[in-house]
Amino acid sequence: MKLLKYLNLFGYFLIFWGTMLRWRYLRWRKKPHLELKSDPDTTLSLISQYDFAKPSFYMGTFTLNMILTGDPVLISAAPDFLKYHWTRRRIAARVYRIALISRFEIARRRMKGYHQSHLMDRVIRKLHDTEELSRADREFDGWFRLDDFNVDYKFYRENYSRISYLFQAVREGRVEDVMTIVSRELSVDVRESNLGTPLIAAVASKQPAVVERLLELGANPNLQTRIGLTALVWAVGHRDLNLTERLLEHGANPNLADYYYLRTPFHSYLNVIDPLICEKFLEKGGDPRQEEILGRSCVTVAIDFDRADHLRLFLDWGIGPNESDPLGAPLLCYAAMMGAEECVDVLIGHGAYVNLPGDKDATPLSLAAYSGSKEIAEKLVASGAEIDHLDYMDRTPLMLAAMGDHSGVAETLLELGADPSRLDSEGKSVLDMAQSDEMKRVLESNGKEEN
Repeated sequence: MKLLKYLNLFGYFLIFWGTMLRWRYLRWRKKPHLELKSDPDTTLSLISQYDFAKPSFYMGTFTLNMILTGDPVLISAAPDFLKYHWTRRRIAARVYRIALISRFEIARRRMKGYHQSHLMDRVIRKLHDTEELSRADREFDGWFRLDDFNVDYKFYRENYSRISYLFQAVREGRVEDVMTIVSRELSVDVRESNLGTPLIAAVASKQPAVVERLLELGANPNLQTRIGLTALVWAVGHRDLNLTERLLEHGANPNLADYYYLRTPFHSYLNVIDPLICEKFLEKGGDPRQEEILGRSCVTVAIDFDRADHLRLFLDWGIGPNESDPLGAPLLCYAAMMGAEECVDVLIGHGAYVNLPGDKDATPLSLAAYSGSKEIAEKLVASGAEIDHLDYMDRTPLMLAAMGDHSGVAETLLELGADPSRLDSEGKSVLDMAQSDEMKRVLESNGKEEN
């Protein structure tokens, strides 16, 4: 009887779950399905109808397939499509950017371990055939080859004990043991399991004597680990001027980027390194305009951390004070938006135009007001910034300060002569945009004083 009872319960359980699965299947069939159509407009129309609130949506694969079509419309729509959901967003965005700048082999290697790796071969083949790539981009195809990176793992297995002993001696600073093994048994650039070299291990372990001897034996300072780190990355990260200088003198490439973020050593550590290291970087051919995967250059990284000393070096090197960052914003606009007060001083001192508009016709003063940088707003006005400049919606810096709820900035702008009676393109006044009682009090008290 007990067995029959359990069988009945099991049967009810199967019926219940069968009904639930059937119900979910019917609901799924009613939804618009995302698939790539022959007509790009049809595909984009399906995307607009889809409910992106469901976390199960396979973002990475579909975005890659959009790129695979080779159609310029879908390729250009891929970045906008990523905003709908975070699922696979990081990997799809990185692959999209790396593929479009033609670093094909790096993209392929970074996809190792992900199940979309087989798609990368198709991405590479398709992008070779599209007009999205400029001639300069195509030249990157020869920039990096997997054949130059391959390791003889058979040799590694057969010589595992000697290689392990060598790297242990390197990390402990035993110069004589290192020289004996390298000169008699192993190559100076032999690889360990993470594809590091003795030189990389010596710099990472802060062993300058070993580094010096390895460089004398001809160690290659531009070899990279599995994730793209070089000896120069460790030297800069340790803020060691002597090691950095020695590596650069022996041919270390200051523009060699890692494989994950396309960052050079100076992208990663610009916020902490000494200006002397930055000078060496520029002297040896470093390019402060080189972009990492998020679209930032060394110049914008310096502004992010308000490193005026580095920014001054870049301007003396040849960066123009009215240049735009890689994403299109004038440097002064970017510095004002980030609240980098010292960098604003440097840019103005080098002749930056204080009324140069950026995105949506916003000037540095507009961005300083919206971000709440009172001191920067005062300096910009003192340098000739137009205090009632209108952006694309006819909003003044005072209105933007009210929208950002920065009563101190609003009070300063009013004292400097901002006009509170203006209306934007929608007919709203600055009082309509006030976000708090404090902001309304500042604006109303100014109105009473005028009366």
